[in-house]
Amino acid sequence: MPKSVFLSGWEDGFSEALRDRLERANVNLCSNKDSSELTIGLGENASGDLVILPSGLQSGDSRIEISVHDLVVPVGGNSWGTAPISKWVHEIKNGLEPEFDPEGIHYWVHVRDVVEGICSVVIADDFAPLVSRMDICGRRAWRDSDVVNEIDQLWQRYQNALSHSHTVSSLASISSPVKEALEIDGLRPNLGPFHKAILNSGGMGWHPTVQMRTSLMELIAASEMAVG
Repeated sequence: MPKSVFLSGWEDGFSEALRDRLERANVNLCSNKDSSELTIGLGENASGDLVILPSGLQSGDSRIEISVHDLVVPVGGNSWGTAPISKWVHEIKNGLEPEFDPEGIHYWVHVRDVVEGICSVVIADDFAPLVSRMDICGRRAWRDSDVVNEIDQLWQRYQNALSHSHTVSSLASISSPVKEALEIDGLRPNLGPFHKAILNSGGMGWHPTVQMRTSLMELIAASEMAVG
């Protein structure tokens, strides 16, 4: 297990979440690169022993690169892929018609799951992932249209709660559009290397646990806090 880690690169919601998770794992986060056992670079053009960045961007020098797809970071995550959902939340809250691709598919994953998986790999007794490049995303595919419909449902319920205008219908159990996952072959990034890296670290593999509805509720709550 690396006793000291140096983080560099982007400072945002993702870096805060990763820093917090490493500290809770009793990793010493150094302020000096030369005194660290492991260097982690975050974001585009970052360098380090391990570089973590959004999919589609280029890293600097790195021994291991992790590309993160469709990441949900409730606060400060637009550069990591959260921007489309944040935009839909904003449009729905403002009574606008959300703009999305009717055929769009994403593999959303919450930042808590991502930093949990990365931390388990980093603190392993033998930090030696099987490959030099790994991809992270959710295991389930979500239609953009279903996610938009879910945001709309959650926002309406929130508004009803604020105005004390709930009805029997609005309080009834309504099936969530994002409850059922899609089964789509060939579109999802290869999760095998990251799954194996977690297994190699002694973990149970890559199994995200944060529900999509929870992610959306946190995004709505964060947007309300920003306004307030």
